[in-house]
Amino acid sequence: MYRLFSEMKNGIILFIGFFLANSIIAQTVSVIEQTDLKAIEMVYVYGNSHSVMTNSRGNANLEKFTKDDTLSFQHLSYETIKFSIEELKKMGFRVIMKEKTINVHEVVYSVQKFEEKLDEVPNQIQILKSREISFNNPQTSADLIAASDQVYLQKSQQGGGSPMIRGFSANSLLIVVDGVRMNNAIYRSGNLQNVISIDPNIIENTEVIFGPGSVIYGSDALGGVMDFHTKKALLSSGDQHEVSLNAMLRTSTANGEKTFHVDFNNGTKKLASLTSISYSDFGDLRMGSNGNDDYIRPEYVISLYDQDKIVTNKNPDKQLFSAYKQLNVLEKIRYRPNQDLDMDYTFQYSKLSDVPRYDRLIQYSRDRLKYAEWFYGPQKWMMNSFSLNHKRKNGFYNNLRIVAAWQKYEESRHDRKFDEETIRERTEYVDAISFNVDLNKDFSNKKSIFYGFETVYNFVKSTGEERN
Repeated sequence: MYRLFSEMKNGIILFIGFFLANSIIAQTVSVIEQTDLKAIEMVYVYGNSHSVMTNSRGNANLEKFTKDDTLSFQHLSYETIKFSIEELKKMGFRVIMKEKTINVHEVVYSVQKFEEKLDEVPNQIQILKSREISFNNPQTSADLIAASDQVYLQKSQQGGGSPMIRGFSANSLLIVVDGVRMNNAIYRSGNLQNVISIDPNIIENTEVIFGPGSVIYGSDALGGVMDFHTKKALLSSGDQHEVSLNAMLRTSTANGEKTFHVDFNNGTKKLASLTSISYSDFGDLRMGSNGNDDYIRPEYVISLYDQDKIVTNKNPDKQLFSAYKQLNVLEKIRYRPNQDLDMDYTFQYSKLSDVPRYDRLIQYSRDRLKYAEWFYGPQKWMMNSFSLNHKRKNGFYNNLRIVAAWQKYEESRHDRKFDEETIRERTEYVDAISFNVDLNKDFSNKKSIFYGFETVYNFVKSTGEERN
């Protein structure tokens, strides 16, 4: 009797085990993108009677499905594909989805400061998107702009880059970061290097407007506008936190570059934060052997026992004293209590070390080097900004955008001629406070009005001295 019961029990267990093995799939499938192999979130996976959704890591649990199910993988941005369980097993439960081609009107944000269809904008606009920026892998934001092949870039030294658009440069071009103008009272008519204060590793996209933009942006936009948009703090679309981490290490043999970047996003449904840090250490630039002889470095100046001495450079192609360092920090906090209201606080900080002015250091006077020293002092930029976007149709507007910002600048120039005892030093400090309101009102599909106002206050302190 006992033996019969034992055999029946073992038979039941074997039957249940066989049933589970043949009907339930205890396996996790991973869904990734074809181009860059990144995980795809919110892919709808469904079979005959059940469905699941991939999480932020691109994973979905298949325990609800049976062995006989054929699963469909569906996402708005990707081509829908189907696989049987057996096919998924052979693929190692790893599904690769191909992006779907969707014909939509490309939009821009810069021309009227609100989203518009590109084909309805009268200005010529060049858009540099995040994927294109990542592919070009620029060392600085000046190189990012130059990669468009539409903007000429003047570089007197490594830590520089002055954009030129249609013959206009410096204070005739406007630089905008997240809706805040960088131009201030000390922007001169000569070449400016301020664009490199922007971290290229955290740029989402850049829009370059060719031609006058003063009607919308005010002064300084005579020749064009360079509108930089940094990455947004991403909110969660589900119950789980939106967590992502990106890190990058880069080195370059041409200038001994060592760059490190990391950004971290953590978001809930209403609140999100984004932290970004980038640090670059650029060594002396080494030019190509077939380059222009006007830029080689046959000799250089050293100061020894209070005396200047000219020394022969063993490698004239190495541009000695062109090295510099740069630090960029960004912090964003985003709060969206509902679909109509979106608020952002952004902190950005950039600091450059001393940047030697290479074109002056190779300048000659009476057959000898003219300058013993010529460098820009630490270029510092700090910005605190708050933006509010409100979308609701009423009697005054459909869209409202408010941007308030406080910026601090510090720049300096230092030069000393060969065999002279005194060095000339000029330092500028600027506090820039700005407040901007933009609104648009749609009356019909063909009639709308854009209006707003902006006020900017600059407090400037400038010092100059000669020091032995």
